Amino acid sequence: MPSRIFEMIKALIFDLDGTLLYTLDSISLSCNKVLAAHGLPPVTHEQLKQFVGDGVIDLMRRAFAAGGSSETVDDGIVAEFRACFKEDCDYRVAPYEGIKEVLHYCKAHGIQTACNTNKPHENAVKLMHKYFDEEIAFVQGNIPSVPKKPHPAGVQKLLEVMALTPQEAIYIGDSDVDMFTAKAAGMRSIGAGWGYRGEKELRASGAMFMAKEPRDIIEILKMQAN
Repeated sequence: MPSRIFEMIKALIFDLDGTLLYTLDSISLSCNKVLAAHGLPPVTHEQLKQFVGDGVIDLMRRAFAAGGSSETVDDGIVAEFRACFKEDCDYRVAPYEGIKEVLHYCKAHGIQTACNTNKPHENAVKLMHKYFDEEIAFVQGNIPSVPKKPHPAGVQKLLEVMALTPQEAIYIGDSDVDMFTAKAAGMRSIGAGWGYRGEKELRASGAMFMAKEPRDIIEILKMQAN
């Protein structure tokens, strides 16, 4: 007989950067290649932690501004980044310790898993296939026809594919954008405290639960059954 947890929670939807995968080195490499081509200084990892999460355009706008440039970040600059990132998106990328354990737990208990990210869709799909091909079946990255997070459209598409309501899923992410996305979609949320932004931002932006490390997600799922 299935327990209440598996009747209540039928899916986890994860952010990608800073939640499923450590990706700062890959983003830094591509971003700094573009900055160098425009005569600008590189950005640091600490800066990038604040710049990522809102898609490529906002990332490059913030990086150019940090370098003191007033140059308009247009489609050409975005194309430069995408060209670099096509080659670099897997540079020094790695799953966070404990993520695989969470995904295996979900698979063993019939909980579906998906990824919703503002990373370009083709790059997100590539990374999911490489690192989570057996664990994560559904991916929604950034494409022109779907508004980026914190708009709930991407989450809603994933829920539709999984034939679930927002109340049957939990959203997990490491930034305020993710917490706002969960709220906009009418979902519960877990703040990924191991990620790029930290617990303070996650709590301030409405995280319903906090996980200091990925394995804490399992305990939160169990708690929800009580």
